[in-house]
Amino acid sequence: MTESFVAAIDRALGEPEPGARVSSIKTAVSRQLEGMERGLRIKHTEYFNNTIAPDMIVKWPAEKRERFVFLRANQHPAWLEEDVKIVGQSHPIIVTLQATALPTASDLQNSAQSTDTLVTDPLGVQELAREPERPAIGLLSQAILRGGRGILGRQQATNATTITDQGFRGAERGITAPTRSATDLIADLLTDDQASRMTRVLQSVWEGHGARPADFPGRRDLSGRLTDEDVAFLIDNLTADDPQFWRRIGRTINLDQLSRLALSDPSANLQRLVAANADRLTGKAMRLLHEPPRVDEADITQVPRWLISRGCLILRGEDWSLYIAANTVDQLPRAEQRQGIAVSRLRERSLHQPVHIGQLELSSGDRVITYASRGMENVINDERLIELAESPDVLIHRATLVLPSGRRIICDFSSLTAFGQTSATFPIEELVGSALPVLKDIDDAETQTAIRALASAPAPPDTEQLTFDFDV
Repeated sequence: MTESFVAAIDRALGEPEPGARVSSIKTAVSRQLEGMERGLRIKHTEYFNNTIAPDMIVKWPAEKRERFVFLRANQHPAWLEEDVKIVGQSHPIIVTLQATALPTASDLQNSAQSTDTLVTDPLGVQELAREPERPAIGLLSQAILRGGRGILGRQQATNATTITDQGFRGAERGITAPTRSATDLIADLLTDDQASRMTRVLQSVWEGHGARPADFPGRRDLSGRLTDEDVAFLIDNLTADDPQFWRRIGRTINLDQLSRLALSDPSANLQRLVAANADRLTGKAMRLLHEPPRVDEADITQVPRWLISRGCLILRGEDWSLYIAANTVDQLPRAEQRQGIAVSRLRERSLHQPVHIGQLELSSGDRVITYASRGMENVINDERLIELAESPDVLIHRATLVLPSGRRIICDFSSLTAFGQTSATFPIEELVGSALPVLKDIDDAETQTAIRALASAPAPPDTEQLTFDFDV
């Protein structure tokens, strides 16, 4: 920011006209809070310094979460304590507008903590909103915004960021003392849900860098849900190659969340995460597109590989991309329209894969034919179909794959898209493993590599009693 938050508040307080003064104060606070976390929204109310009505509301649309913000001109501890008693039931943030140090009266601290209220000032907010040198500090600032409590002036904010930074560094090295200091701080400074979230991330760093899970100096818990920022932090910063670790992390991650992340490409940890959870990351549809290598891929030799772009998980090949959408076909990028494929070509593809085709939709000129079996026969090998398809203008537009479970995947050759019927979703190893050999020529070595990678994805036992010893 070109202007410090303290300077922005001072300038706003100096506005001669009351309406402009209030507007400038709220704008300065909003911009500072928005700078602490991407994706939040702030709504200004028509009130200012009101006893019970908030000045603004911070919203996290993706989490359906919100928090009231009250602005206060007076930071005398008795006044602030009274404010906490009145508005504390909403667990708000109270921001004083004076640049002098916040009072640290024990009664105020106790009231703020017991009601999960955060009392802070411009100096404290400015300290939290500084561009973090370490990603862990950014996570702490976001957690404080969501669920910080107690008094947090400049000195308290500085202490919190220092202890958190040292705690994450300690967790990376398996050092108990600084890690314990961080878990103690987190438990004291944050509401239970945000403390659990930060502790889970810290525990993940502890285990991911090789320390024994049983030695973690805090409440061990990987059962709760990690936020987008948490998952991105773990993928970007850990150096863990044990598939069981990534499977344990994957318990709380779904494809919808994974597809929202902004990750560097290539990402070794993304490959590990997807491989360890290919049987339980479920998607609705996938689409194959011809996409030549981009300029920024010139130095990337790993293909196929997983990456995230355009709101989808992507399996990237030499000159193709397989986009996988979590919820709807509409999430996929626009298709390249094709005419369909010949029956002989689909038969050749299916010969090399255990694919059962229960129904076909064919066209011949302006006629459309549906060819299906009354039972469970594989119609692609039916002699009558072969006779029907002798004409060169007969093309297959759709094929319905019947999985061993009886569920069906529809492969559309005019758009190179595969999707489930109605609301059905499929594990990506099943969706990709079944449909990719049908949509793409299987003599392509890349396709075979992709299928083998999915088929051999490790699936360690999924149980609460798992303990992982990275020292072995």
